Order: sequence, then C-alpha cells, then structure tokens
Amino acid sequence: MVDEWAVGDVGDPGFVSGITAGVDVVISALGVTRQRANPWDIDHRANLAVLEDAERRDVRLFTFIHALGADECPAELTKAKSAFVRRLVASPITHQVLRPSAYFSDIAQILNMARKGRVYLMRPGARVNPIHPADLASCGLDRVDGGAEGIWDVGGPETLTWEKVGQLASGASVARALESAARRHAPIRAVGDEPRHRRSAHRHSWPRGVLPPRDSKG
Repeated sequence: MVDEWAVGDVGDPGFVSGITAGVDVVISALGVTRQRANPWDIDHRANLAVLEDAERRDVRLFTFIHALGADECPAELTKAKSAFVRRLVASPITHQVLRPSAYFSDIAQILNMARKGRVYLMRPGARVNPIHPADLASCGLDRVDGGAEGIWDVGGPETLTWEKVGQLASGASVARALESAARRHAPIRAVGDEPRHRRSAHRHSWPRGVLPPRDSKG
C-alpha cells in the first residue's frame, strides 16, 4: 500500500526539493513514453534532480529502470537515460540499474501496426524477451531487498526475434479479421456448402497488405 502520494511536475525544482526526505530507498521509472516531452527534461534532468535531493539526505539506495542496449542506441531517449546512469553510478549512494529488454506494451504496438496492414521493423533479427511490468517490479524489489550494488539485464521467459514477433502479430490480425468476417456473414456454413457470392465475400474480408505468418529462420 502507498503511504503517501506526491503529485506534481517533476520538472519543477520546487516540487522535487525535499521529495526524498525521510526516504530510505528510491526506485525511479521516470521517463518519456508517449508524452510529447523532451527526454533530456525527464529521463535525465528530472531523475538527476531527484538523485541530487537524495544525496542531500539519508537515502541509502537508488534504483533506476534503464533499457537494455541503450548505450549503443543513437536515439535521444536512450542517450538521456544513459547520461543519467553515468551520473548515478558516480554517486556516493548505492546504485541499482535494471535494464529490461522490452515490455509487452512494445509488442502491442507491433500488433497495432499489423492490424493496419504493415509491420515496420528496424532490426528484424535482433532478439527480445519482453517482460511484464509486474514481473519487472518484482525483480526490482528482490534487488532492493538484496541491497547489492550493480547493473542487471532483465527479461521475460521467452526469447523471440522481432521478425518472429511481426509474424505472430500478423497472424493474430488475420485471425481476428476472419473471426469478424464470420460474424458479419452469419449464419456460418461449411465453405463447400456456401453459394458462390458468399464465398467471394469471405475472400474479400482479408485485410489488404497483411501476410500470414511464416516460420522464422532466426
């Protein structure tokens, strides 16, 4: 249960000042997701403001949710996160950094693209093992309980290539389209018993541009 909520603008120095008073451990997942915000304002400067406040108090541990592969990624979002991690590691406070490979919400975005008929992948052969936020939170609490300083890569139990994720998403989209078509053309009959015009309607119910899944070699 939450003992106290603090709701405000993390970019406001007046709000952040004193926010870690009486706190033993900070776990920060501050970061830009779908907001129209500059990641350097949130992922870097806002986290830095919280860290500096923690350094002025008796906080013993600071845990940060980073991203796997962020140090090699040229995006401003990951650059901002990595810059903060370098500052955190240099802090006198014990640091813990968790680097999830991906979230299931990332997979949902691939599914949304598949529903529109196209899936765009930057690195189809790259492997990913997505994790649910609840599992990531559990992992974070285990690390906090252990108290050790370090950086850990975390992920879910199943590893897939992004190409395979795209294929699975396309297959799921086709299945939903066919299910929807079947409902529209009720009553459902065996294909061999349908009139010619009804079979044609079924054929044209497939979404344009969606390919059925195929086995991945990666």
